[in-house]
Amino acid sequence: MANHFKLWYLQRLRLLDVLNGAQKATLEHASQMSEIRRRERIYLPGDPSDRLYLLKAGA
Repeated sequence: MANHFKLWYLQRLRLLDVLNGAQKATLEHASQMSEIRRRERIYLPGDPSDRLYLLKAGA
């Protein structure tokens, strides 16, 4: 996915309003956007994870 779209999307998350520009740039650089197929699981409850998932759509 194009980086400009990722940055556009991250900037619209009210959760990130507390971050300054440099912090948002760091997050944009470290983050990854992916499309997940319907019924494909990202992880199961109880699985260890070192990631934060933000869903644009879905459950």
